[in-house]
Amino acid sequence: MTDTTGTETISDEDLERLALAASADAELPDDAVPWSPSGRDPLIADWYMPAPTATRRDLKTRVVTAVVVGSIVAINAAGLCVTYGRVVLG
Repeated sequence: MTDTTGTETISDEDLERLALAASADAELPDDAVPWSPSGRDPLIADWYMPAPTATRRDLKTRVVTAVVVGSIVAINAAGLCVTYGRVVLG
């Protein structure tokens, strides 16, 4: 089976068949490394723990979150209550 890019794909059934046919007692060579398509630390697979990314959007989200939380804290510190969505005294 091939996908839209023309590369060969393996179905889930084929992967299951290959996994069940593999020997559980097979010896691994001393220089064997886990498969990692990104080339990061090979001891942690990318599908298990993807690389963290820091983008400008993340920074913008953090700033907006800090402003909202800071304003709620400031309103409460001034003695006003915003628990029910409206600013009320007490």
